[in-house]
Amino acid sequence: MHRQARIHSRSMLLTHKRSKISM
Repeated sequence: MHRQARIHSRSMLLTHKRSKISM
């Protein structure tokens, strides 16, 4: 569970960065 949560956090961070670049 902890490992999955960490992967999800990284995925969210990557998505946020991509959104900023897209904007």
